[in-house]
Amino acid sequence: MNKPQPFSGNKTFAGDNRTSYQANTTSYRMEQSAKADFDNKSMSLLSNKASGSIGYDKNGKFPVTSPAEPAGEVTGNVDAFENAVGKPNAAVINFDTDASNKLVSGASAINANMTATITPQSDGTFN
Repeated sequence: MNKPQPFSGNKTFAGDNRTSYQANTTSYRMEQSAKADFDNKSMSLLSNKASGSIGYDKNGKFPVTSPAEPAGEVTGNVDAFENAVGKPNAAVINFDTDASNKLVSGASAINANMTATITPQSDGTFN
């Protein structure tokens, strides 16, 4: 891999022809996901990946790539407090994303800080 150049010597970048996001595909720039297990009172990381970039020079030649890397940080827990049926009251998952195109110095990153709270309902559904 070549090192990034200030404001990039690349003329264009390869896309993956995505027009919308669909779960469980490889067509994404950045993906983070986690699983909350209310029976075992645990949370596990499923995915935390920022796809790499491919740069082309002004002649359309493929000169440089950047590797996939972690997309940020995913933390959380399933609380220890039990509701009336012996299950946790909620799971809280924090998504702290920070993914940029490493081939372009100073390029804006995909940044977000989100928190998801998942609360089980008595009928087996979740809010």
